[in-house]
Amino acid sequence: MHYWNKRNFEGLKNIGEYYSDHPILNGFSEYCLLREIGLRKKALKTMESFIASVKQENISSQRSVVNELVRLKFNNRDVHHLFVRNLSVYVEDVLKKWIIDEDNVIPYRWLGYISKNTTYYEKALLIDPTDRISSIELIRLTLKDLWYQTHHLSESLLLGTTEEAEESLKLIKKIIDDIDDNLIDEKLLYDYNYYLDVIETWKEYKTSNTEVSFPNWSHNRGKLFCFTEAFYYID
Repeated sequence: MHYWNKRNFEGLKNIGEYYSDHPILNGFSEYCLLREIGLRKKALKTMESFIASVKQENISSQRSVVNELVRLKFNNRDVHHLFVRNLSVYVEDVLKKWIIDEDNVIPYRWLGYISKNTTYYEKALLIDPTDRISSIELIRLTLKDLWYQTHHLSESLLLGTTEEAEESLKLIKKIIDDIDDNLIDEKLLYDYNYYLDVIETWKEYKTSNTEVSFPNWSHNRGKLFCFTEAFYYID
């Protein structure tokens, strides 16, 4: 189930056709249609013209365009070449100026998505704790960090500290508690409970004074964790 207004497109052609009559995004529409048929150089020139024309709009219109474009990218991650470098630079510039001028959840949310920086999501949730995108994406990034911290447990090695891992788990728990409906992905809940179990088991292991490896020690206690196997290559 999707927990925000989601608009899916099959590709650049559909996106280009959808925005063809838009008073401001028609230049972006032309870029998409040109890129779809393989006219890359012409498409990039069109993108330059589109960005230049948007910059002539008032700041409210520019923010509206940026909001629409980043939401479009967020909702259509499988559509390739939707953003190019100069568009990304322009979008980020508008968002960063926006957060200086306004205490608004939108620029913080989209900066979090573009930069994959959890700090922006955390600030977005301080403004609006009910913002679904910021909540779910912050959980995803924090789970990714937990994966990184634990991916060497196959060698009985936790990257970072137990306290850092527990702080990550506390953050996820707080977000889950703040979500007042059932629109959170069951996979995210499963992953949270999985890493909670891993860290609790690791804490027990560290106080056991055993010489048995963590994978074997946890397996002997009926814990079926998915350990990755590390390979080291010597030149």
